[in-house]
Amino acid sequence: TRFFRRGHAGSPRRAAWNHLSWRIRAYLPIWLKSFYNNGGKIAAICAAPTVFAEIGFYMKEATAYPACMDGLGDAVKSEEKVVIDGNITTSRGLGTAIDFALSLISQLLGQEKRQSRLQNP
Repeated sequence: TRFFRRGHAGSPRRAAWNHLSWRIRAYLPIWLKSFYNNGGKIAAICAAPTVFAEIGFYMKEATAYPACMDGLGDAVKSEEKVVIDGNITTSRGLGTAIDFALSLISQLLGQEKRQSRLQNP
């Protein structure tokens, strides 16, 4: 078993990070930080927000799957369905996926497009 700094390879809060191949784990932090530092919006759902904390993104407030909340670092842990903290959006999991998607549509395409998606799925 391979152990990581914040828990063993099979721990729930490490599930998103451990599932990635070594190549993605090597380059993902570089790609994400570059995209984010150039004004890009980044988003994660379920256990994936713990990856943001692991690679060093500062989140004032965030949410994740309940079993993974401890992996959010120093962020204020919220139980909201979707948390928008600047250019970082996080959500809790499968049960909040529609709210997460609508939030991203609203942020990227505007409130009007979000409303049209609600009326014409």
